[in-house]
Amino acid sequence: MMAFPFYVLYERGRLYVGGELDIMVADQLEANLATLDGQPIVVDLSGLTFIDSTGIRALHTARARHPALRLDDVPPFARRLFEIVGATDLLNETEGSPSAP
Repeated sequence: MMAFPFYVLYERGRLYVGGELDIMVADQLEANLATLDGQPIVVDLSGLTFIDSTGIRALHTARARHPALRLDDVPPFARRLFEIVGATDLLNETEGSPSAP
């Protein structure tokens, strides 16, 4: 099975997160989000290929720190996982349409 490298890119007010967000890189995401204190944060998950509970925890921690944090372009598989683990509070009403499967 091919692994997709994790990446975080901040550009024009959006934090793009892609690849596999798992226990190996969740702290890296938290560190990146911590550098954005005081700024509006939109996290674009359109490049996400995998997320586990530590990735969800990292997003929860970020939301606690930045109540206005908004997730955008959450892939359907991630949206389903948020529903299964009871983390739908991370999904926003203003979020863009889910990507096609």
